[in-house]
Amino acid sequence: MPIIDEAKLQKLISEYSAAPERFAFFTGAGMSVPVFPPWSKLLRDMVENCHAQGILRADRDELLGYIDSGSYFLEIARTCAESFGPTQYRGVLEDVFQVDLDSAVVPEAYLKLFELNPGLVLTTNYDRLPEVATGGQYNTFTNRQASEALRAIEKGRRVIFKLHGDIGDSKTIVFTAADYQQIVHNNTTVSNFIRSILSTRTIVFLGFSLADPHINLVLDNLMAINDGLPINHFAVVAEQSAFKVESIEKRYGLTVIRYQASDNSHPEVPELLDALRGETPAEGREEEGTLTDRLPLHLEQVTGHQEYMLNTPSEDHIHISIVSRAQTESEIQKEILAVLRGARSPDGQRSVITLFIHARTPPMPDFMAFYQSMLIVRVETEAAIEYAVGRVSGRKFWQKLRFYTLQYAGLGHESYVPVGFPYIGVD
Repeated sequence: MPIIDEAKLQKLISEYSAAPERFAFFTGAGMSVPVFPPWSKLLRDMVENCHAQGILRADRDELLGYIDSGSYFLEIARTCAESFGPTQYRGVLEDVFQVDLDSAVVPEAYLKLFELNPGLVLTTNYDRLPEVATGGQYNTFTNRQASEALRAIEKGRRVIFKLHGDIGDSKTIVFTAADYQQIVHNNTTVSNFIRSILSTRTIVFLGFSLADPHINLVLDNLMAINDGLPINHFAVVAEQSAFKVESIEKRYGLTVIRYQASDNSHPEVPELLDALRGETPAEGREEEGTLTDRLPLHLEQVTGHQEYMLNTPSEDHIHISIVSRAQTESEIQKEILAVLRGARSPDGQRSVITLFIHARTPPMPDFMAFYQSMLIVRVETEAAIEYAVGRVSGRKFWQKLRFYTLQYAGLGHESYVPVGFPYIGVD
């Protein structure tokens, strides 16, 4: 995976693996390509349409030049909307986006995204690819239903929220900056919805470019709702300019993960989503320094509150103890993979890693109950390094892990009892 910002990607993977339930995804136009056009093609087609009808209120060649340079998109959208008039321009959008779809046309990036089973997906797209991709298993809401969406999230339902509207409801469509101001920015219920999401979720932006006019509108609004404070989320973009990335990071507080697109389908996005799922960790090299030197920082990132202990009881063993935050077996699996993803360097003769996972429970005076609440994972250090640097997938690596519980038989007498823990990831 040609990721330019490898360290930032590892940060995202570690944080997501430790607490996937705290993440939401925000999708832009790039996620719907090639089924639907990106902003540049949509605007180009509109300019040509207006010009052909003799109604374009600006110079055609000038507008096309701006589109080619990735600038003035919102101004061009306004010019096209005013040239068409409100009825015709919405009709043009319907001709593009209101089409019959089936699951065979859903882009791979969307399929990979929903294989993560995210609790919340927000989008600026008008199309219905998310609904088709999920087969109706999510509750879908628009900007006119923000209160209902928030209640659904609070009840634990999986939600798709269309911030810029649905093509089936023209009153929800946000196309110009004026639409955004009227329909989104001045809408108290939408602001309350976004404020709640910002306070409870980490957002990953997918399918946006730094030239996408909607991402600037969204980020400006997010910061305004967040009282001007940095929003501390992630954006994954195909961008070569370190200057542009640094500018947007400083302005909004985002962590921007750059990648180099190998072709127009941007296969790097599905690969990154696979990496979040633990299937194909980002490729890398073994790192300098010993494993015991490098693990503490990684464990702090994964556990969040330094709820871990690292020790070396013998020359050939490393012991790691963590307090789990997982609620399901799938989340436990992600925690295990997240911890072991830190094994990116060898450590002399220490050939075995043993991970002790403690459930978060009230104090337990009953030692039998305490031991039964612990899961033990054992793996050879060499196998862990192979996974951590991306040479094997999470599924193949999982086959090399051995799982145990402790059986307590009196003071100083306990034994490891093998248990099964099949891989839960989805292919």
